[in-house]
Amino acid sequence: MLQLMLDRACKLVCSLYPGLSALDLVGPHPFFAELSNSQVHLLWKDLNPVACSLGYSIVPTTSIKDCPRDLDVLFVPGGTSGTIAMMNDDEILSFLADRGSRARYVTSVCTGSLVLGVAGLWNGYDATCHWRFRDLLALVGARPIEERVVIDRNSHNGWWCDRQNRFWAGARIAPSRSSGG
Repeated sequence: MLQLMLDRACKLVCSLYPGLSALDLVGPHPFFAELSNSQVHLLWKDLNPVACSLGYSIVPTTSIKDCPRDLDVLFVPGGTSGTIAMMNDDEILSFLADRGSRARYVTSVCTGSLVLGVAGLWNGYDATCHWRFRDLLALVGARPIEERVVIDRNSHNGWWCDRQNRFWAGARIAPSRSSGG
């Protein structure tokens, strides 16, 4: 995925939603944003600020109706109650299914993989998420894999904490400055 992003201009979408885990977005977002040829879109249904799980808001840069049709990367961060709401939101699921069916890469962190699974994008794929929720991936067509990062064809997904809930700086969908590569 990194080579793709360095070779040409890329269109990346980071999906926002109320209650998303800010860490799951702000970890990968700077990596995407600092690529010189990338267009990173923070997406939501409209352009109103979206409150994350920590209570502060993130301002979307594009809406569903204005989002580019063909993407290089579609990314969904994790969350808890926000993830459950996303898994029941037909408008979001239809958008993810549409854009994800054509995206070169479909990615997630933590429980964002469950949202992508409900959208039908993990059927027959290996996938992972936070260990507490990993087995649920089978219910959405994925093969749950007990790893922090899983790459299967055009999908990259991972989770951030170990069983003692310690932060893992390296469990991102792409290398970062803090993980050393």
